[in-house]
Amino acid sequence: MSTDERLRRVLIGLTLVLGAVSSVRAQSGFPLGVSAGDVTADSALLWTRAPDAVALRFELARTPAFEEILLGFIFPVDPARDGTVRVLATGLASGTEYAYRFQNPETGMISPVGRFRTAPEDGAAAPLRIAFTGDSNARWAPFPLFTAMAQESLDALLWFGDTIYADAAAGGLGPARTLEEYRAKYRQVLADPHVIRLRQATNIWVGWDDHEVVNDYAGRDPALDPQQLANAYQAFFDYLPLLGPGGTKDPFQTYRSIRYGANAEFFVLDNRQYRDPPADQICGCNIDPDGLIVPALQATGDCASALREPRSMLGEAQLGWLMDRLATSDARWKFVVNSVPISHLGVLPYDRWDGYDDERRQLLTFIDEQQIAGVVFLTTDIHANFYNPDVLSYFRRFRPAYDLLGQVRVQEVITGPIGNLPLRQAAIRIADGLEEDDDGFVQALIDLGLNVWQERLRTAGGMSWIDLDHLAYVVIDIDDEGRAAVTWRGAQMSALEDPDPQIRTLHRVALDQPPALPCFLPVLLVSLSACLLFGRRQILSA
Repeated sequence: MSTDERLRRVLIGLTLVLGAVSSVRAQSGFPLGVSAGDVTADSALLWTRAPDAVALRFELARTPAFEEILLGFIFPVDPARDGTVRVLATGLASGTEYAYRFQNPETGMISPVGRFRTAPEDGAAAPLRIAFTGDSNARWAPFPLFTAMAQESLDALLWFGDTIYADAAAGGLGPARTLEEYRAKYRQVLADPHVIRLRQATNIWVGWDDHEVVNDYAGRDPALDPQQLANAYQAFFDYLPLLGPGGTKDPFQTYRSIRYGANAEFFVLDNRQYRDPPADQICGCNIDPDGLIVPALQATGDCASALREPRSMLGEAQLGWLMDRLATSDARWKFVVNSVPISHLGVLPYDRWDGYDDERRQLLTFIDEQQIAGVVFLTTDIHANFYNPDVLSYFRRFRPAYDLLGQVRVQEVITGPIGNLPLRQAAIRIADGLEEDDDGFVQALIDLGLNVWQERLRTAGGMSWIDLDHLAYVVIDIDDEGRAAVTWRGAQMSALEDPDPQIRTLHRVALDQPPALPCFLPVLLVSLSACLLFGRRQILSA
């Protein structure tokens, strides 16, 4: 371990210790701690909530002891934002550790000390370590895996999707519809001591999925209540550290890109706000319209047509933005932060990219045609862990309409949940609810279905690793030469009842990007196939 890395870890530890000490004084004044978000090479957005304050003092320093204050000023607290405040600190040095805090000048209360590290300059080949996860339901709090992530010496956490479960009852709160009810859901999750500890220790990048609003929501569904949507969006921007609405034609835009030196760029998507309604109403109760597990269920007629018809998940503007930015980015790795799987998973396809196949075809075909190397999708949502070393392999084999040239590889890393039932446990719970006797028939049937599904995903879908049983997050490490590795870290569901859970490594892969096929090779393969076919016909006709 280098001297710089040792010093960095000492500073992180000191930040956690000082923050723990100051939090004893801060519980009444700053009950949700602090957050740093959307940190760039020269700026950072700093957040806290001080519900009783009229004004706050903000301070920024190089060390958590605050020997030298680099930035300090007093500003008013807007009561219309539920006591939440955000400070945009600019003019920062790249690749530098900073500490920050807030103080109520009237009471003397001081917030926990937070820390973050600015990104390197765009051309700098600097190492990076981030964590990625999602799905935190207060029904299963507390969330000790957040403390585990806080101890990973991270540059950032991508906490992406289902940061709350607004539509579920938990901890005395019912489903949310009003602005106050949505805000209460964020207060509930952010008050968890493990979540406070993690947000204090590093920068977080956030995005939403469906449960920030309501299960499986599609923003362009005319059945949605516009006021409920506005309430959900406003609470998200109040309580999480990203640049707020206003100043653009799209007042609640969350999609954005975050550059981290020469090695990585993160394209943070919004898979919900611009989404057309899904095809599930047309397909009824068909859980396997591709016939992946039960061939007899393969959809025909209106259902099959609906699954293939143009239906947008990203919206025209966001899709165009993503394709343009992918094509022009010179980052070694291009991480597309995505709330639903883009790999073909087959079963219950309606809410995922499987249910928006035409737009998926546009996106993947564009990446293939443009030979955009180094694209990796980072995905949460399905409460399971997968690694797909080549998303395009399924579509090359089974979807001729995609017309893929096979010149690049697109990988997908799926992880989670961080605080909810893993997929197998959720299925078992469903089985328990359906059974009226103790013979275990329904559970055995569900287990069989899951096993068959996994086997199909390996053989047809190209998945090289599948785990349905663990709470999990991934750590992505990129060294200064651009070599990347992904490590899934997790624990059993029982870890949520353990204040010091045993976190273990579940799987690890190197994200290697093979070179593009030589341009003559596809032609050679076609020519060879034609020769073999012609020769076979000659033999048969002899």
